[in-house]
Amino acid sequence: MSCNNNSDVMKDKFSDKEIKKIEYLDSEIDSNRLKKYSNTNYTDDKSTNQNIADLLVDCDQVWSTWINNGVDTTKEFNIDFDFYSSRDKESKEFSDVLEAQGLSVNRKSTRTMLILKGWEIRVTFKDYWTLNKVESKIIEMGVLSNKYNVLIEGFGAFTKNEKK
Repeated sequence: MSCNNNSDVMKDKFSDKEIKKIEYLDSEIDSNRLKKYSNTNYTDDKSTNQNIADLLVDCDQVWSTWINNGVDTTKEFNIDFDFYSSRDKESKEFSDVLEAQGLSVNRKSTRTMLILKGWEIRVTFKDYWTLNKVESKIIEMGVLSNKYNVLIEGFGAFTKNEKK
């Protein structure tokens, strides 16, 4: 869904220059290119690549579910991205980078198997979303999180027809 369909709503929120940039970026994103994406230039960690690939494969189905459950793409809505790290320092650095960008970040420690400690991170993005923008954000966040040894695990959003 292109931003052109939402131009009246967009004009209330963004300048003409910003709208043109959004429309350009939206039109330049090729879903097939994104699904074939590999970040092997950034890391040797294959689990990051696999998680990004798995999230992209599921993205079409998740997007369809959101639309079928009442997500209005003419309005901003929140999407949460979930991450995990076994390292306190790196999870804190990653969270700090996101918070410095003005994002809502929730970081908490968790225990697995009673002795192993890890950190779960949830970051919330509010935007006018399209399927292509969600796919692009999965890649962007996967690559960024990997630089801090943090693993992208999933994404989600509340819809009108879901119980909170």
